[in-house]
Amino acid sequence: RDERDALLYDNFDGTEVPPGRNLSNGYFNVSVLHLPRPPNCREEGWEPPVVVQGDFDGVRIFPSLSHITSPGRRDIRTVGAGAGGGQALCLVRNDLVGTPVEAGKRYPCFFLGFASGLVGSVSARLSEAGDGYEYDMDGTCRPHAHEVTALAVVDCGPRPVLFSSCGGGNVYSHPSALDASRDYAMDSPVLAMSNRNGRGIFSMAATSVLTRDWRGTEWRRAVICTGDGDGNVRLWVQSFPSEPSGLGLLFHESGDEMPMFDSRYSYRSSSRRGGQLVTRAAFLCGNVLACGTVEGDIRLWRLERTGVGERREEGLVLTLQHDHPRAHPGPVEVLSGAGDVLLTSGGGDGRVTAWSVRTGLRLGSLRCGRGRPASPGNDDGGGGGDGGEGRRYYSCVVGVAIAPADRQLFCFCRDGTYMRLSYVD
Repeated sequence: RDERDALLYDNFDGTEVPPGRNLSNGYFNVSVLHLPRPPNCREEGWEPPVVVQGDFDGVRIFPSLSHITSPGRRDIRTVGAGAGGGQALCLVRNDLVGTPVEAGKRYPCFFLGFASGLVGSVSARLSEAGDGYEYDMDGTCRPHAHEVTALAVVDCGPRPVLFSSCGGGNVYSHPSALDASRDYAMDSPVLAMSNRNGRGIFSMAATSVLTRDWRGTEWRRAVICTGDGDGNVRLWVQSFPSEPSGLGLLFHESGDEMPMFDSRYSYRSSSRRGGQLVTRAAFLCGNVLACGTVEGDIRLWRLERTGVGERREEGLVLTLQHDHPRAHPGPVEVLSGAGDVLLTSGGGDGRVTAWSVRTGLRLGSLRCGRGRPASPGNDDGGGGGDGGEGRRYYSCVVGVAIAPADRQLFCFCRDGTYMRLSYVD
């Protein structure tokens, strides 16, 4: 185990707030990028870069997890700070592993959603030496009047499509963001779907599945699930084509083919009464949807086909598999899949819990931090505490990252501390 203040944040220690300083909201998330090894980088020396979001403009990119956890190594690149979007509230990666990268070309490697409603694309290109990457904010658009709450990339037929949701209840598609023939343009976002009651969408997850239409033709259809402030999880499924030539595509005036979606089903995020805002959603193992709520509830559904073998088009529904009320003492912050294991965190207890995706059983829980002593009545703005004398505050775990080559799990907390753990299969 190893824990230290590694992310260069000016943390509040729970004793007093310095004059003229505002209390920080700390870190929001940590993501390992899906990039191929640069051609001039030794295979044994390659680690993928890491992006950190927090209470600052834009994001910070570290060359690797090792750079974050090595004292004195401060190779940090800030991206998006000058885009005018403010804090980057959400991030979705574009998987480039296996893509042959060429010198001089740029490739969209992740997208950002900002507090101002801005959506931006960050591209990677090989460094001059060919042993690493350089990053730039390539394009932006502002389709949302509210903060961007979630991003998703899903295969919609001809190519993957980027979607963004907001606190105003709308989801926009960005049809050219992953289209090389359109130079990965971020312009011309199109409204794809909206909540009927206008309730804000706070989480979103996407996948694609094979289903058959009434002719018996098999199509891979995009599926998007959104979670709102009333505790509803809505299932949106890409429409079957009216003609056998194309799958659920509408020719838009911009010249782009747009995926069309139907929503016939809505599900509750919690078994308890009252609406529980859905803070996180993620698809695991392709067809298992995990959702977490502001009250710490976790539910797992299985995405299943209906009408199989019948002479009609097949449908898709969510079937509840596992229900864990109050799995965490506060809002769920992390839903991360590692094979058939789901890692979750929530509230201010500083814990990460592992669940079996298949059985739903709780496999174990670990507190990722020693906590900090604090004087009565003071907190670090993101933690919970143990009562009694000498109480300690623990910061919420907001991100987990796995280094499979070293069999290590990194847990990152809102206050900038982290813990490095070794694991066995």
